[in-house]
Amino acid sequence: MFQQSLITSQGISDHNSRANSLIGLGAAHRLLGQHTQAIEYYEKALAITREIGDRNGEAKSLNGLGNVSNSIGQYPRRLSTWRNPWLLHARSAIATVKPFPLGIWAVCPLP
Repeated sequence: MFQQSLITSQGISDHNSRANSLIGLGAAHRLLGQHTQAIEYYEKALAITREIGDRNGEAKSLNGLGNVSNSIGQYPRRLSTWRNPWLLHARSAIATVKPFPLGIWAVCPLP
């Protein structure tokens, strides 16, 4: 499924879909114990997400690399790759926070 999605996204130059397909392939290979291939897919996805400025995709790629590093016992690399996704998600969340209209509470009955 991810392989077909990757082929399709390459044909139409959809970088976001391509990165997501690579992340999915990385996860599949990690679960199969094919760690070298998983790392290759995650690193390709990481490069694409950084190029297009997709912080969420970048965080997913780094998290995947951290998971592979954990699986193969590379604990220092795991710690550095797992720390970065949380920072990226935090920055992304701060950038997308919208003010909540407090007026809605006026019409909500209290329990």
